Amino acid sequence: MALNLNSGGGDFAPYVKFNAKVGRWFKKEGDVEAEIQAPTFIADFANIQTGWFLYEEGQAPNVVYDNDLSSVSEKPSDKHKRGFKIPLFSEKSFGGYVEFASASTNVCNIINVLYADYEKDAASHKGKLPVVQCTGNTPQKGKYGTNYSPILSIVKWVDIPQALIDANKTASPSAVTPKAAANSEF
Repeated sequence: MALNLNSGGGDFAPYVKFNAKVGRWFKKEGDVEAEIQAPTFIADFANIQTGWFLYEEGQAPNVVYDNDLSSVSEKPSDKHKRGFKIPLFSEKSFGGYVEFASASTNVCNIINVLYADYEKDAASHKGKLPVVQCTGNTPQKGKYGTNYSPILSIVKWVDIPQALIDANKTASPSAVTPKAAANSEF
């Protein structure tokens, strides 16, 4: 029996990105990309993945994920940069479940800060995930000109929406024992 490995163009999860060169958020689903203003979303830090990312124009990202958050995989090439992928959920901002990945230094720096805040407070919010709010961006001048960092902060903690639990079942199992929320205000 042959393996069913034919690629029909791929079924990819909808995703969001923060374009650090212009300081704006975009959501892509299928062939449609739309700008998003100041999103508020649930960040599933329990399922964040880190690794080496290579983004090249017109190609799917080349990613080598770390085995876990405490180890770093071997760098595949000089062009690869450290990055992350995290599941997000917001009906209002994204229309539901999306994935957010980046290897932008400015974006990775703010995610490091948010993850530290998440780790510090997770024990007192068992079975919940943080709600993150974007309130703008900050210009950062560097050797490649001006790039932008999103201004993100954890504003509260909520029960995990069932849609996020269902989406994660097809990805990796969560480290959080979820209590599903029937409805989400996000």
